[in-house]
Amino acid sequence: MTRLGFNTRVSFPTGQTERGLREGIVLFRAAETLGYQSGWACQRHFDNYLSSPIPFFAAAGQHTSRITLGSAVIPARYQEPILLAEAAGLTDQDVIDWIGPLDPARAVTIQQAYPLAFFDRHLRGRHSPLLTGPSPAFPEVRFIP
Repeated sequence: MTRLGFNTRVSFPTGQTERGLREGIVLFRAAETLGYQSGWACQRHFDNYLSSPIPFFAAAGQHTSRITLGSAVIPARYQEPILLAEAAGLTDQDVIDWIGPLDPARAVTIQQAYPLAFFDRHLRGRHSPLLTGPSPAFPEVRFIP
């Protein structure tokens, strides 16, 4: 089955955010009318683009009925994870099922170990078995081919 979708940045002229959001909704409605099955929008902060796609999709969903709405990019480094999960309509159980019940201190340890191994390998030329596959030191980490 062939599916047709599009990716866009919902943009607006300086000082005309409302206009950009309204035009974005019109775009998604028109795409649905033309037979597109999905429409995607990127998030971009500190510029004249959509800074929060989830509320935008809630609004666009009020004006469409068949098109799938999705975010092409949500830079997680700018998000509070729990607030992002709530905004996306995830329950606590959804989050646990999705990322698992990882202790925050353990998560920080893992998040420090892998970048350090990467930079040691690429900047210092040191081999790190941590980057070659699953590690007994971090069984929580899955390598996805």
